Amino acid sequence: MPSVDEQPPQPGTYLPPSPALEPADPSQPEDAGLEDAGHGAGLGDTEASALPGLDVAPGAVVAPSDADREPHTRASGLWAAVVGCLAVLVVLIVFILENTGDVHVNLFGAHFHLLIGVALLIAAVFGGFVVVLAGTVRILELRRRGRVARRRAAAESGP
Repeated sequence: MPSVDEQPPQPGTYLPPSPALEPADPSQPEDAGLEDAGHGAGLGDTEASALPGLDVAPGAVVAPSDADREPHTRASGLWAAVVGCLAVLVVLIVFILENTGDVHVNLFGAHFHLLIGVALLIAAVFGGFVVVLAGTVRILELRRRGRVARRRAAAESGP
């Protein structure tokens, strides 16, 4: 019971778990109170009323512990990347199909005709290569600085 000065927590506010958890009432079924779980709470959060036996205020949101979450794996990252790439490919196909006009391209003395969508896609790919080249130069520069700093630190610490 809160004291006179203490205000009860507002619904939807996070309360850290209490160090003294009361055991669940054995007269209640295990799934008692679960019908309202998750309504109005953030993803992965559960309303405290859905968790019988916890010493938290009704309506408070209890965040799941790190032990309850599934670890991220390389396969899950790969799956997310494949889904993202497929979405980008669908957008590119729609872009190309909607831009079917013909354009004359002059490049270093070569003359040819392309669809506008294809020409723009090729230009975007070349722009991406420029960004990758600039990023590679920056990464190599940082590695070189790190290597020099490690050598300098090793020389200063002495044998």
